[in-house]
Amino acid sequence: MPRSRRTLGVDLHLAEEVKAVARSRGMSLANYLRRLFEEVIETERAGYFAPSLLAEKRAEAVLSKLGFTYVPLELLDGPRTPEYAT
Repeated sequence: MPRSRRTLGVDLHLAEEVKAVARSRGMSLANYLRRLFEEVIETERAGYFAPSLLAEKRAEAVLSKLGFTYVPLELLDGPRTPEYAT
């Protein structure tokens, strides 16, 4: 079944850069954008703002490469609730 299509306006330099990214992943620009849009929709349906989530994940990846890791606050500060106090 043929897909309906819509023309979207985007700055040329952004389109060229995303096209290069898609190509480096072995994908066409259309397939890359389709997957990206599908993930954005699911992220937004879950209640997250997709651009913020991507920025947070990028920061997490950089910190991970530098050897950082997430640690639950309870391990740093000790128990926070009476049932865990000794």
